[in-house]
Amino acid sequence: MDCPLVCPSCGALGTPAEDHYAALGVERKLDLDSRDLRKRYLDLSRRLHPDRQPPGNDAARRRAEELTAELNKAYKVLSRPESRAADWLAKRGVALREDKGALDPAMAERSLEIQEAIESKTGGKGDGGRGKEILVAMRKEVETVVGQARGTLERLMKDPEISEPGGLDKLKDALVRLRFLDRQALNLDASLGALRSPPRAAGGES
Repeated sequence: MDCPLVCPSCGALGTPAEDHYAALGVERKLDLDSRDLRKRYLDLSRRLHPDRQPPGNDAARRRAEELTAELNKAYKVLSRPESRAADWLAKRGVALREDKGALDPAMAERSLEIQEAIESKTGGKGDGGRGKEILVAMRKEVETVVGQARGTLERLMKDPEISEPGGLDKLKDALVRLRFLDRQALNLDASLGALRSPPRAAGGES
């Protein structure tokens, strides 16, 4: 599949692509080969580089910069399974729910427990000095579940029937779950960072 951004034979600058897949010259499917995708990206980046344009041709240089920006955006979206899945769903009119209502009851309950633990351990409440230990244990737990959720998403993306209505619903639920867990991990990291950082004395040296 040829890329419209640059002529494959003469290297002349082309036209904007129809979508991210066209920008990289790859088949429109969820299950992409990451190594092939990166190889295509690097090759196209080299051929589109503004420095390859004729000296003094500012218009061609600006055009190359615009097409390179389009290529970079396409690679950023398609190189990550999460963003690729989100793009796939958006193109098919599937809206993502990012709130707890999109989660199963068990996960929503565990999420509340984690949030309460974060607020408790960073708020100075008594915990017998075990605040950091509790948060570290929760962070390890979330990390394990994140890995499982990412594996589920990637397995679904290999399903040839994933674009059927029922498959899209499964893909959406898996992506919402993974995004939510990623946010939980970030919140726990931030709380652990706050516990590790020694308090600054008022008026003390920086």
